[in-house]
Amino acid sequence: MNYFAHGFRFVDEPYFLAGTAIPDWMGVVDRRHRLPPNRVRSWLEHEDPSLRSLAAGIIQHHHDDDHFHSGQAFSWLQVRFARSIKELDPNASDLVKYLLAHIVPELMLDAFLIEERPGLLDAYYDVVLSLDASHLSSLIAQMSGKVPESLPRFLGIFVRERFLADYADDDRLCFRLGQILARVGWGPLPEGFSTLVPSMRRAVHDAKSDLVAFLGHENPFL
Repeated sequence: MNYFAHGFRFVDEPYFLAGTAIPDWMGVVDRRHRLPPNRVRSWLEHEDPSLRSLAAGIIQHHHDDDHFHSGQAFSWLQVRFARSIKELDPNASDLVKYLLAHIVPELMLDAFLIEERPGLLDAYYDVVLSLDASHLSSLIAQMSGKVPESLPRFLGIFVRERFLADYADDDRLCFRLGQILARVGWGPLPEGFSTLVPSMRRAVHDAKSDLVAFLGHENPFL
């Protein structure tokens, strides 16, 4: 799942929403700040309500990802998209092929969820903008033992770029995917990848109900 799918239900709970984004933010900012559920669960009883809410959001993120990634709809899309990329470009590395097959359904699902909920993307970004980035960094440091020094700068970029809004447009989606590949050092998109995007988008649309069927299910760890 991607940012909006994780967080759109929690725009009235700023630190919970931030918690749903933290595992992915840390994946960009500093992978040393991994916060698996078993590491943050004890913080659910902390006296600081912001810290409790942040920990709960992190646990919710992992709960949602576990259900989403183990679902038949997501697995089917991954296999289908990986095969399509390999047929398009037999020289595409397995790393590129499987990364794209994994993240494209997530980004396209965000696009559909945003389209169905007018105004909620603005609310999502307003929540992130309202957060005190320095305070948020200090809360993360309490749980991880390390200060994510780059987080305030990254959050400024996150809000300014508003890249979640780009996922509904095929060309902008490809641009963002190219940025992701460049960031991890795996090169440009496979030649002609843009020709696959319309059919991929239709496949995600058709599978949308199954992809999000688990949303709203009770999280037994909260």
